[in-house]
Amino acid sequence: SEEGGTGDGGGGGDEIADGGEGEESKAADEGGSEDKKEEGEKLTDEASTTTKHRECRHSHSHSRRVLDSILGASINLPLFVRPDGDGKNGKCGGDSSDVHAEIAALGAAARLGNATDGMTAYVTMPPCRRCFAALTSAGASRIVTRRKCASDVIVATARSLGVDMSSMDDGAIGRQGERIDRLFRGGGGDEGVGEGAGGIGGGGRTEEEKERIAAERKRRKEQRKEGKRKRADKAKRAAEEEEVHGRGEANKKHATANVEER
Repeated sequence: SEEGGTGDGGGGGDEIADGGEGEESKAADEGGSEDKKEEGEKLTDEASTTTKHRECRHSHSHSRRVLDSILGASINLPLFVRPDGDGKNGKCGGDSSDVHAEIAALGAAARLGNATDGMTAYVTMPPCRRCFAALTSAGASRIVTRRKCASDVIVATARSLGVDMSSMDDGAIGRQGERIDRLFRGGGGDEGVGEGAGGIGGGGRTEEEKERIAAERKRRKEQRKEGKRKRADKAKRAAEEEEVHGRGEANKKHATANVEER
């Protein structure tokens, strides 16, 4: 299973392949470590290129399930309809990562009738707890990520379950950035290698695209701040109303007591 990119994506870039004994199918082979490393780089390359221009809140996410063949693949997807007035016009939010790539890829494998027990998951970003739970519940025996998982809880849990957690080294990530830049730009230089604005390499995007994405992220950040402020104001008003209501009830009880005394 692979998840491409640095977060959650959505939109066009879904990919489903049913392997066989082809080159890609070797990704699940537990043979030599160098062969596994090379195949792992190829698979994360595919994940990264699939979602190179995704624009979800956490862009560039793509998951692929591998078990002697490609079992299922997907990117992060929008799902929920936002109410009118929330900037979505009552439509499914195209930039939302409602369904993480791991979940979507498992769903793709299920729809194709592919078993996932013992699969290897190739993921550009380390999975969140819920996606890790989904992967391991589906039978993942190995999870390969571009960056090392920073969650001590997930790492410890994987160890206890016997799930192998592997990551690419900086050299492999650099080579991957160069390959993807050559693919999308026709050249390779250092620009775009690593974790730039594009998550995978950044270099595949024009300055105009980078500025647009940065502006969109800023807009969403401001929306979150405004939403937080509104929720705080609402909670404050509710507390004040509850306090007034409480005083009113206390006064009623006091009045009743006075009547009874008379």
